[in-house]
Amino acid sequence: MAVKSLDTDQARTTASVFDACRDSIGQSEFGRLMSSVNDVSAQWSGGSRTQFENEWSNWSNQLQALMLELERLAGGLRREADEFDQADQAFGG
Repeated sequence: MAVKSLDTDQARTTASVFDACRDSIGQSEFGRLMSSVNDVSAQWSGGSRTQFENEWSNWSNQLQALMLELERLAGGLRREADEFDQADQAFGG
């Protein structure tokens, strides 16, 4: 059987980095993007505007899905770290 190990501190640090990136994108950068897109769309007319708005909508949906995935991955890292720590403690670690 293969030996399995995990640096639980590093796993939690990585989870925190995922959270910080998600929060940065979600709270500030995504808001700036939305505001800028709304400003340019307000002054734009024609078929190219519609095409741009459709592409923007698809992209922003993908970005929101990515932010949810970062949250899921961060949670998974924390759960794995907790499980490794619990197993270590169960055997007197």
